[in-house]
Amino acid sequence: ILSKEKGDYPNAIKNLKEMIKVTSITNELNEKHLINSYMHLIELYFEINEAKFAISYSLEALNISKNENDLKSQGMILKRMGQYYFEQESFNKSLELFKQAKKILFEIDTEQYLDIILSISKIYFSKEQFDKSLSIGHEALDLAKKINLKEFIKISLECIIQNYKKLNNLEKAKEYEEELLTFL
Repeated sequence: ILSKEKGDYPNAIKNLKEMIKVTSITNELNEKHLINSYMHLIELYFEINEAKFAISYSLEALNISKNENDLKSQGMILKRMGQYYFEQESFNKSLELFKQAKKILFEIDTEQYLDIILSISKIYFSKEQFDKSLSIGHEALDLAKKINLKEFIKISLECIIQNYKKLNNLEKAKEYEEELLTFL
């Protein structure tokens, strides 16, 4: 990881792979540490645009987290893969992965859950399915208000406004714009 901070990605990757190998063979560290090493390696590969390796290691990490019944790691890995496929505009694959992550993280991590449902809303928006995107935006807003997560309230409101504008309901868009102003 220090190598990454210095911009030496090849060394950072080499070190993480060695850590994974040693940990896998010797079981010196716990599975949580092993999955964490995988997560760092996955991010490094995504950062240097080596998605083939990132996805491959994601699948390995996903199997380990399933074997260890580590639901949070499973959800986070699926979410990261969903983000990658969204960036590639492979919306159906992204949607499938986000839905799996959503199901897992529902009761485990509310902020990650909110982030995922907003990502699903973006997919529907990108697919020009504005009614679905709007519905999910409202779901996110209701939950964000319920637990008072201001950042997600703001993002949800922006999502709702964007959808109402696409649906040519400018009156509703204006109503939510006024609510958004209270958070800026």
